[in-house]
Amino acid sequence: MIDDYSTLSVIPIEIKSGRDGYEFSALKKVIAAQENRSQKGYVFSNDRIVKEEKNIVYMPIYYIMFV
Repeated sequence: MIDDYSTLSVIPIEIKSGRDGYEFSALKKVIAAQENRSQKGYVFSNDRIVKEEKNIVYMPIYYIMFV
């Protein structure tokens, strides 16, 4: 988890080792438990697609330097 100073919240991140970044995401459970405290979560994997579904952003692992 990363502390986000601009919104005074915690940003949950999940790192996936394969191209299955869209499966078995524990991140959805963390965001649901946090209610309104976490605005977005990030999933980093070997998949080369950047997309956003609801409040979860999926990115390639090498994009982690931009968070």
